[in-house]
Amino acid sequence: MDNTSQDLIVIRLRGSMGSTSVRPVPPESDAIDIDAHSQQPAAVPFPLESGGFEVVGAAHHHLPDEIMDTVEALAVSPVVNIPSADTVDTLYIANHTKLYSSVGHLYITPTPTSGTEDGASLADFQKFNETVGFDQSETYNVKKRWHIIQFSNAQDKDRVYQALSVVGDIVGVGVDANGHCSGVCRATSYAIPNFNGIRVYKYFTPKLHGKKNTDELMCQCLLAWGKTLVSYCVNFEFHFPNVTIESVMSEWANLTNDLVQQDILECRVQAKKSKHANPRAQFISENHVDLVKLRKARAEVPEFARLTPSDDSIFPVQQYDPAPSQLMAWYRDLDNGGERKEFSIRSFLRDPDTLAKMHLSFALVTHGAPKFAKTLLAKSIAIKLAMMHQSKCDHEPFALNVSTVEELPRGGDKCIQSVVPVVMDDLRPNEQRLSRPPHTIEDMKVLGDTEVGGDMAGRYKEVHFAHTMPRIFTSNADDPHSFFRAFPENLENMTNEEVMRLSNDQLALVKRYTFCKLPRCVIPAALQAAHQERRNNALEEVAAQMFDGVNAIP
Repeated sequence: MDNTSQDLIVIRLRGSMGSTSVRPVPPESDAIDIDAHSQQPAAVPFPLESGGFEVVGAAHHHLPDEIMDTVEALAVSPVVNIPSADTVDTLYIANHTKLYSSVGHLYITPTPTSGTEDGASLADFQKFNETVGFDQSETYNVKKRWHIIQFSNAQDKDRVYQALSVVGDIVGVGVDANGHCSGVCRATSYAIPNFNGIRVYKYFTPKLHGKKNTDELMCQCLLAWGKTLVSYCVNFEFHFPNVTIESVMSEWANLTNDLVQQDILECRVQAKKSKHANPRAQFISENHVDLVKLRKARAEVPEFARLTPSDDSIFPVQQYDPAPSQLMAWYRDLDNGGERKEFSIRSFLRDPDTLAKMHLSFALVTHGAPKFAKTLLAKSIAIKLAMMHQSKCDHEPFALNVSTVEELPRGGDKCIQSVVPVVMDDLRPNEQRLSRPPHTIEDMKVLGDTEVGGDMAGRYKEVHFAHTMPRIFTSNADDPHSFFRAFPENLENMTNEEVMRLSNDQLALVKRYTFCKLPRCVIPAALQAAHQERRNNALEEVAAQMFDGVNAIP
């Protein structure tokens, strides 16, 4: 037998073992046979440094002294050789993992690791003691697999570590902030560690009997034990794979629904039937319903668009014709008996004389025939407001441009904050939104409340508006009633008395909105031509490479 390649040498004890159970060893396995009734010590035909030993059976202390001498002679080297590796990579971790849990894996390191820690805490270990608990004994119990011992002198750390290394594969010793010394070991042998000259005064074993996943519990125990220490020496490390919602979503991004479901089933089977479930399988198994819902929501909900001043497709507001000071918006002033009043788009931004900023009080609806550049004007107004309100921010000013409420980011997103203008481009509140009904009056109240903001229900999420978020709408509607039917017909030309007799819900709408009907296209022809020429020139270099020469299209 080639003993130099063996990590573990098995000693098969033959003869009567009384009531002691014997761990089965395949006949063809490499082993050293020791007859329990023999008075002759067995020969040791392998180098002692090549590996450790395991005594099969728990009653080896009943053996004759001569045989015990042989057993103790083998105990001079660790049970499991310390692995060697130049670098600890994913493959190394996979090959040397000893414990598996939903949070991470424990693996044996190439060499023991020593260190010190600040901020030791007993909280997690005390919690483990309350939920799982320990059995205490006066002596080392060879029938138990896991052991935690307490010893009195911190100077004995190295000796305790060496003694535990002889009988186990996962070993650690440490000292807590109060000077209490402890060691932990997973035994792979029925041998008793040699604590001669070391005062060990307490022996503990975790209550794992009947527990389904001991790996999970012991990973928790070792992590909690490690948090109690200020200095330590261990032969293991934890590997925590970074499994998050975003990591799973990125893995599923290019998969079909069938492949996603297949992945979920495989993870659930692995997590259910195997105690060696990896953290990814555990995470997906526990959260697969919510993950599928999130994937569906992201697939069906379009991303919102950010508008920034650096976008060369947005024209400076002063270049429009008619000029902002000549473009008039109207509203019904309920504080003055429903009187019809007007102000310019310049006053909507900021009036140079009165310093009034009407965008703080009203949501603006720019409407009119198609091809009148309503969207471009709305974007230019929004960017101007963003530059004014966000001038002291540490980021480039921006506004949001969406066509439906569902496109807006979820409440709590950093984009949903005060002083961020929102362009609702071609919003059609009278029409059905996929499977959702048209907007209600309550919806339109929230959409038009630029001063206070509010919340409303979206298709996949709650939509939140912070206070002081200017709103600009664009519509092909000819009048307010065509824009949203809850506005009365002919609102602009109603008498003051007729306006004040409207229902309370209608008045709540009227007070929030102002309307600007564009008389014609507000972008001068020369400006349109120059913009189109810039776009063509920007694409020409790429187009020439794709369509000229050998790539020419006949």
